[in-house]
Amino acid sequence: MKKTLTIYLCLLAGYLSAGNNNIETSCTDTVSDQTNHFSIRKTAAAMDIEGKSVVKINLTQLILKNLSFQYEFAFHKNFSGALGFNYLLNRSFPSFLGASSSTGGTVTLPTMNGWAITPEFRFYPGRKEKKPAPNGFYLAPFFRYGVFTTRSSISSDSIPNTSLDVTAKYKGFAAGLMIGSQWTLGKHFTLDWWILGGGYGKGSLTLDGKINGATLL
Repeated sequence: MKKTLTIYLCLLAGYLSAGNNNIETSCTDTVSDQTNHFSIRKTAAAMDIEGKSVVKINLTQLILKNLSFQYEFAFHKNFSGALGFNYLLNRSFPSFLGASSSTGGTVTLPTMNGWAITPEFRFYPGRKEKKPAPNGFYLAPFFRYGVFTTRSSISSDSIPNTSLDVTAKYKGFAAGLMIGSQWTLGKHFTLDWWILGGGYGKGSLTLDGKINGATLL
């Protein structure tokens, strides 16, 4: 009975003090040389900070046939992690790039498609108790890896019924810093403004050519 009453009083003390931001309540009862230790702990971080996730789509990139998505998860009042994915649908270059060659032939309008993935870490500075991440001004170091392919065809009037198909493939990565600001609009929408960003990277370009219609002697 004494042991049961001690346990009840210990749990009751922890419950009544739950309004405190940083609580550690412990109780020890010794019965028959056995020690039973009960503790209730609640930290300010667990109480005040709730994880928030946002799924975003870049509406302006839809005009360029670029599907751009980002998932962001806030794990602290000042910090979040984000993962972006871009998929460029196959599209043609501007029409002024299609021009006659010096041999009197033509160059077909190049087409391009590709994808890129961008993980980033976001830091929202300042006191963020009222509006924790992902709200407000942020600094975001990022890393990006992408693969893009361009295709075109060249024909010459001097060699009838013959064309050269050219494929250029780019693979590269870049690291940099993005400066922006994000606002939560109601419960279901956010506005993410990428103010300024820059980075440095490396890449490789591979060119492949295929001749169609030619006969090798």
